[in-house]
This record gives sequence, C-alpha cells and structure tokens, in this order.
Amino acid sequence: MTPRTEFSILGPVRVTVDAQPLTLGGPKQRAVLAMLLLDSNRVVSTDRLIDGVWGDEPHDGATSTLQVYISNLRKLLGPDRIVTERPGYMITVGPGELDLARFDELSRAANADANEGRFQLAVTAFEDALACWQGDALADLQYEPFALTVIGGLNERRESVRESIWEAKLNLGRHHELIAELERAVGDTPLRERRWAQLMTALYRSGRQADALAAFGTARNTLVDQLGIDPGAELRRLEESILNQDSSLDLSNDESEEVGALTTVRRAPDGNAAALTLPNGSRIELTSRIWSLGRSPECDIVLNSPDVSRRHAELRPDDEHVWMIADLGSTNGVSVNHQPVDESPLADGDEISLGRFTLVYQAPNAQN
Repeated sequence: MTPRTEFSILGPVRVTVDAQPLTLGGPKQRAVLAMLLLDSNRVVSTDRLIDGVWGDEPHDGATSTLQVYISNLRKLLGPDRIVTERPGYMITVGPGELDLARFDELSRAANADANEGRFQLAVTAFEDALACWQGDALADLQYEPFALTVIGGLNERRESVRESIWEAKLNLGRHHELIAELERAVGDTPLRERRWAQLMTALYRSGRQADALAAFGTARNTLVDQLGIDPGAELRRLEESILNQDSSLDLSNDESEEVGALTTVRRAPDGNAAALTLPNGSRIELTSRIWSLGRSPECDIVLNSPDVSRRHAELRPDDEHVWMIADLGSTNGVSVNHQPVDESPLADGDEISLGRFTLVYQAPNAQN
C-alpha cells in the first residue's frame, strides 16, 4: 500500500506519512519546503527561493546551502517528490495531500452552494474548510522573509470564510444563536465592517432594533477613533434600513419560510376560547394574554410578507368575552371588515386584514 503523505501549512509547517510526523529540520529548511508548497506543482525559481529564505542580503554560499536543503528534503520525502526544473525546483503534490488545496476546494464548493441559495450545504462546506486550519498560517515561520507577505493573505482567506459561515447562517434564520459569537468577533476584530453589519442584522432580526442601532454607533466611534474614518456606505445603508424597518432585511431565500407564508409561533390549548381562523385554514385558540402579529419571527403569529410590518398589530383581551385588535403603527394599517381601524372591538365572524392576509375572528360562545 502506498504511504499516505499529508502536507500542512495552515498552522505550523508539518508533513506526516501515514499520520506519523517527519522531522523537517531548522527554520530555513522548513521555509524552503513551505515556499515550494505554496506553489505546489509549479516551478519556483532559485532566485525567488533565496530571496524568500535570506531576504535582500543572502550570504555568498546561499545557492549551495539551498541545494543542501533540497537534498535533505528529498531524503525525507522521497527522491521524486521534489524535481529540478529550470530555473529552480518544483514539489509534486497529489489531490488531497495539501491542506491549503483542500481548503480552497471546499471554499469554492461552499461559495457555489451559497450563490445558489443552498445555505445549509454551504455552512457544512465552509466549516469543513475551516477544519483544515491548525492555527495561524505558517505559524512557526512568521519571521522568515518570505512569510511577511504571505501570512496576512492566507489568514485573511480564513477570516473571510468565517464571515461567509455567519452570512449563510443568517440566511438560514439562525440569527439568535449568532449574536454572542458575532459580539466576540467584533470585539476581537473591531475594524472589520462586515462583522458589524452581520451583528446588526442578527440583532435586528431578533427583535432588538435599538441594540442593532447601538452596535452601529459603537462601530462608527471605533472607526473614527482608530482610523479617523466614517463607516463605509454599506454599513450606513444598513443603519438606514434598520431605522426604516426595511423589509429587505427579512429572510428571503429557498431555505427560509416562503414569502407570503404564515407560521404560528405559539398555539393555545384546546378549549372554549376566542379563536382565529388563518388563511391556511387552521385555527388558533386565543388564551387571555396579548397576541402579537407581524413579520418578525418574534411575533406570536408570523405573517411573512413585505406588506406586513415587523410588529404590525396586537390582539388584546378586553374582558372575558371581548377581544380588541390594535394597530401598532404599521406601514399599511389594519382593517376590520374592509374598514381601516386604529383599535376596534371584534365580533364573531369579523375579517381582520393585515397586508395580503385575512384572518377571521370567532367569539368564544360561537364555538359551542
């Protein structure tokens, strides 16, 4: 059986053969290996290797020393793994052998899923991509000359994938579970505006509009204090959308609820109670408390449509037998039997209209 070789640069530089780590020598030799792996299956020139390992002032014997490093690596990896090809050397890496290649392949697949609206598949592929990492890229070579221009770019690709995971989870309606994680993320990396935007979106979709606007204020103060700049156009547009409760902030994808769908968040127990008949034909019995209706997933009765405000109206028990419907300052208003109302008592058979939805009220004693 052919031994399984795995190369790792997303973390300390490592090589394992059948899961057993090899001793790769000192930092300069490992730097040569890392540079070859970064351009695996492509020729890396001798001049570039020398510049990357010794910087602008290599010693007189740098070429000979490089040849020694290549010879040592061939003894470790096998004579055919690193080939000499003008004007330098090339390392041959097979499919799945290099963690960076696996990371890039999984990231591409995840982005394709996200672009097609397959957000759950995207989350899984993005998380598999992150699992390729074992720390900061080239963690044991961070002070080598070549690494100064490489590490930042590699780590940025990892951070971008993290943000893509959060974006996909937001599209899946998992905003509640993301808030704490995003709060930590903006604390650790307060200059990344995309993370502030994701935190603001998660807060807003969780019914915390004031907190979302406060997060924008913190982001703005941080950017002004540390960089002397205002937030970018995207973050400013998001603040305006939150202020206006713009329906574009609500979920709208194939894996979330279909626009125009109706979902009941809480159902009352059976019994002799006032009730609503919903557009889908089901019936909700109303217990004696206030029931909220609107587009927000925090409402008791969720009416998922752009023409319904996030908190559109409330049903309130007035006494044992009378219920009231009250508009909460919605954009498109509330109608009872096709007449606009701000607040109105309900009688058996009344039709309540909110946006495109019509709900029918049934009085308690009418159900016997």
